[in-house]
This record gives sequence, C-alpha cells and structure tokens, in this order.
Amino acid sequence: MTRESTNGRVRRSLAEWRTICERFARSGLGAEEFCLREKLTVSSFKKWDRRSLGEEQQGNPFIELLPPSMVVSQFLIANERRLHH
Repeated sequence: MTRESTNGRVRRSLAEWRTICERFARSGLGAEEFCLREKLTVSSFKKWDRRSLGEEQQGNPFIELLPPSMVVSQFLIANERRLHH
C-alpha cells in the first residue's frame, strides 16, 4: 500500500518494492531509465533492488561443501599463481 508521508515522500510496502524490482528485471531497461519511467529515486530503487537480491540469495539454505583435499588444492593453485606473477 503506497502512502505519502508528511514530508511528501512516498512510502511503499515490502510487497510493492518486490513487485517494482520484478518489473525492473523484466523491463530490459537500465536503473536510471526505469526509475525515470516509474517516478522513483535511483538511490531508493537501488537500495531495495539490492535487498531483494539478498533475499533471493538467502532463500537457498544450502552451501556447497568441498572435500578437504579440494580446498587445499585450490588454495595451493591460487597461491602459486600469485607467486609467479
């Protein structure tokens, strides 16, 4: 539910921001152009867009676990590259 506060700013619910971020993802527009079209401030939109991306990433409770031998191998490879450059 969109509301205007006493200072003239528009207040939007979490559900409204999610819908806006979904429209942006489907729009194919850049953030500035999308915000101009939707009458949004770029800073507010980017803040909420980052939040919605964070929610998506947090939505998957699983992480990839590697066997210790692979972790050590990747560490050695990464350090070897740094030593030779």
